[in-house]
Amino acid sequence: METELNKDQKTILNNIGYYQIIGGVTGIGFTIYQLLQTNTVNQTIAILYLFCLAVSALSVYSGQLLVKGKHNKGLQFSLLSQVLQIFNFTLSGITLKFVAGIMLSLGISYTETFKVISGFSLAENTLNFDASDNSVILSINIVALFLVYLIDKVQNDIEDKEILLENEANKTIY
Repeated sequence: METELNKDQKTILNNIGYYQIIGGVTGIGFTIYQLLQTNTVNQTIAILYLFCLAVSALSVYSGQLLVKGKHNKGLQFSLLSQVLQIFNFTLSGITLKFVAGIMLSLGISYTETFKVISGFSLAENTLNFDASDNSVILSINIVALFLVYLIDKVQNDIEDKEILLENEANKTIY
């Protein structure tokens, strides 16, 4: 059973839902575009593109759940979707960056010296293997991190409300 939300919670969840739907659809489109631009597709590349499509589809699905008012399940899937977007990295020639929506990133880069880096992008899927690249780049998507905070806050508010309602129901029984 879905707990009744207040107006602010409904607004927050609808906004997150539409954000995820738009970001996911954009991510799917971007992934398909990248796939069409790829000259050779081997098994590893195919698996990576399927991963990008699946995570983008997860974003769309979780957004739809939130917009339709199925917030318990929608919040769980939304949390998973956003957690997958928090960290981006390049290590030992392997780059992984997934964004279904907006990315404002802050991080560090180490090639010859440490540098603080920042970035902005919309719906980006970067999967690279370059054995000659020895750079180390770690960054955090601040937008995804903020959304994880919001989702967690709403989930906690809902849980607190459910506990309160359960306690009130137990009092009326006795």
